[in-house]
Amino acid sequence: MGLHVGFCQEWGISEQELAELPEARATMAYTRYVLDTGSRGDLLDLHVALAPCLVGYGEIANWLNDQPSTLRGEQNPFDAWIAMYESEQFQAAMQAELEWLNARLTDVTPARFKELANIFRDATRLEIDFWQMGLSLTDAELSR
Repeated sequence: MGLHVGFCQEWGISEQELAELPEARATMAYTRYVLDTGSRGDLLDLHVALAPCLVGYGEIANWLNDQPSTLRGEQNPFDAWIAMYESEQFQAAMQAELEWLNARLTDVTPARFKELANIFRDATRLEIDFWQMGLSLTDAELSR
């Protein structure tokens, strides 16, 4: 979270201003879905709902690093973001999560697997909406 607050501060948005901003609908939808899934289900449901974020961010950082067009260093304002998600610590957490999930998924029934696949699908759709929110900002919103 500190990294994201730091990005905002670099762009002239104080931590207080950030705290006072209304939560975006895409953020509310995704975070509430994860919380609801965890409360109404079990630990496996919660992990599956979080997987698009935890695994997705690590995979996106890896994918960006594989692209020859990805700028690194000061010419990329998101270099610190990429560095965090490509870090040994985050990649190890991602691998541990994948191992944890795979170990439990081998024991589920086909019906349970279908339930979990639906959770993953819905969480992924909401994660996409979360990312799309940033891509859909207008120039006026970006200049605030």
